[in-house]
Amino acid sequence: MDYAKLWLICAPFLAAALLCGCSTPEGQFPSLAQRPFEQNAIVAAPAVPPTPIASDLPEATRIQLSAIQRQHAAAAKAFAALLPAARSAAQAAVSAMIGSEPWVHAELMLSRLDKSRSDSIATLAQIDDLIIAQSDSDSKGIGPSMGPLLQPVQAEIASDIEQQNQEISRLSDIIGR
Repeated sequence: MDYAKLWLICAPFLAAALLCGCSTPEGQFPSLAQRPFEQNAIVAAPAVPPTPIASDLPEATRIQLSAIQRQHAAAAKAFAALLPAARSAAQAAVSAMIGSEPWVHAELMLSRLDKSRSDSIATLAQIDDLIIAQSDSDSKGIGPSMGPLLQPVQAEIASDIEQQNQEISRLSDIIGR
């Protein structure tokens, strides 16, 4: 059989079948105009209503936040109480050899200082957990947002920890770590 003749016979039927696929059920052809996403226009995200901000914390959150602040205050007080002894031990270890008694005492005091800082870090982790839970509620649209009421406390604790870190780093440099 001659394939050229077969092609001439089948080509009109094939073309008709293909053209039928381009029309809609009503017989209209689809528009060839550019669609919005094919243009260089900026695509705007759908408008999401803003989450209302709470004016006050719920009682349970307020109690939990107060407990966190008390824990941090106690940890900061312990850090401040140990700081003078750690400073004097570090000064005594300046000219001491590594492994000598003054150096070991300074390292011990620095370790105690670091431990009291870790108690502050634990409180920061607790407030971070509160904020994460709140942002999860915000994303689900559950109630008003309390994040703006929690963030100042978080920033205060983080600032205290940064100051403690700087003091520990300064003393470590003095000791020669």
